[in-house]
Amino acid sequence: MFSIITNDNQLENVSGMNSEYPIVVRHINMAMLDVPWHWHEEVEFKYVESGLLRMRTEKDEFVLRAGEACFTNTNIMEMSEAVDRTQDTNVITFVFHPALISGHFQSIYEKKYVRPVLTNRQIKVIKITSETESGAAICKGLLKVSRLYDQGNTEFQIRNLLSEIWLHLIKEIETQLNSRPAESLRSKDRIRYMLQYIYTHYAEKITLEDIAASANISEREALRTFKKALDKAPFDYLNEYRLDKARELLETTDLTVTEIAVSTGFSDSAYFGKVFRKYFESTPGNYRKKIKKD
Repeated sequence: MFSIITNDNQLENVSGMNSEYPIVVRHINMAMLDVPWHWHEEVEFKYVESGLLRMRTEKDEFVLRAGEACFTNTNIMEMSEAVDRTQDTNVITFVFHPALISGHFQSIYEKKYVRPVLTNRQIKVIKITSETESGAAICKGLLKVSRLYDQGNTEFQIRNLLSEIWLHLIKEIETQLNSRPAESLRSKDRIRYMLQYIYTHYAEKITLEDIAASANISEREALRTFKKALDKAPFDYLNEYRLDKARELLETTDLTVTEIAVSTGFSDSAYFGKVFRKYFESTPGNYRKKIKKD
């Protein structure tokens, strides 16, 4: 397994992204990838070539099949995973900064076509299938971009294709939003505040009261919000996040198990070892040995 790189607020640092040509296209086998909850300012399309891909936001969950795609808006917290890790789940991801198609600030492209999508808080993750004319055009366009991306001197072609895809996306969004009730932003804001608190303070001693206070809600409401958004309790999520950070340190540093336990917020190395073994089916020491051997 390997993980995407995020900062302490789970804002993804998109590897390979640059201001001259702000797009990255990757072919990924999701069965071999750990993708934690994250967000980034770039927008993203995913196209599934094979297998089943589960997409989750704070409130929604759906599965993409081969030949289907999805659009994730800017700064939307989401995660994705292979439904079956024993089978290949090949996905093409298209991550690009909206400026690639909107041009300069306050351009007509930005004001008329791009900004209305980026600022519409109802638009989080849009599932795209070939059942609609606009959906079929998006999927076809994404495959064209994928084929062109590794060729030389295709920047203009790709930008033009992305502009066409964006126009079809606007039609697809209009169709879907017309059949979708308006959604409250309250729950989304609450869960984001609490997750940001966990990402910043996970190495410290954290109480449920601390997590709830970060969103200015009661402990009971914090439990309810976590259950509704992520289907788990705050401390279950906190422990999983601490364990994921500990796993990264085991793989990338020479810190002792005790030092890693302390730096990731566990009370002592014995408890850390017990929880780590339950979660990864291996002791921290054996896990490190296996990684080095591999």
